[in-house]
Amino acid sequence: MRRLIASLNFAAGSAVQNFRRNLTVSLAAVLTMGLILLMAGGTALGRHTIKQVLETEQSRASNMRIYLEDGASLAQITDFKSRLQADSRIATVSFMNKDQAAKEASQQEETFAESLRVLGSNPLPASLNVTLKKETDLAWLNGYAHQNPIVQQGNLATDYNPDVINKLNTMITVISVVAAVVVGVLFFISLVIIMNTIRTAVYVRRREIEIMKLVGATDWFVRWPFLLEGMLGGTLAAVLAGVLVAVSYNVLVSTLHLKLLFFPLHYDGTYLIVVLFATGGAGILLGALGSYLGVRRFLAV
Repeated sequence: MRRLIASLNFAAGSAVQNFRRNLTVSLAAVLTMGLILLMAGGTALGRHTIKQVLETEQSRASNMRIYLEDGASLAQITDFKSRLQADSRIATVSFMNKDQAAKEASQQEETFAESLRVLGSNPLPASLNVTLKKETDLAWLNGYAHQNPIVQQGNLATDYNPDVINKLNTMITVISVVAAVVVGVLFFISLVIIMNTIRTAVYVRRREIEIMKLVGATDWFVRWPFLLEGMLGGTLAAVLAGVLVAVSYNVLVSTLHLKLLFFPLHYDGTYLIVVLFATGGAGILLGALGSYLGVRRFLAV
């Protein structure tokens, strides 16, 4: 046990010493790995963010909100609602007045209530929330709503957007492909830099290694310090990337909430923690792999 502890202390001390001796190259490896992990973590959160929006839009796929003119009378609204309910293609119809719309918006975005107090009035329109039995009837309902005089005119008539899901799926595919190519290239570059770092460390300590081998040191006893050096660099890179990913994610969600009030996106702290742990593990493995390849190729004792 004492021998094991002594070996671990030696390996850890040597790893830190090697890292400091080759500080410039080591920092280059850390920054490269950090960039890779930042790209990977950012891509994972980006996919998750777009998936949140996609799932929200898919849940609304059979729903449509028809926005009504402020001057519409209760009798006109009731008549329009009755005609919609009588259609066999429609499952449910519910009315939401201006106050209910404001309450819903305030629940989705905390700053909206304050905005209403500043404005002194409620700019949100009343609406009819319609659920269709088939998604294919959305286009018909959109056209039918535009023909009714109590419905707001132009693009403000409904929340119908036929292309949103296809666009989001395309965005996911493009982001995944581009990120995979970039991360692959950076991964290769990072491995080369780490291997060169270990090669430099081995060359500097070649006399010491020869003496260690002569007195009976095993190959793994010699190699462990270099593996720990790579893992140290990977850990530092993971910490750097993790901080940047966490900050960027928080800024992204906050910015979208401020600029796009009804953007269906929520801060997912649990998923962020999973990404940070995965980033840390990937950094350690990347550093260890690069060191192992460097030692295996260049360490001749």
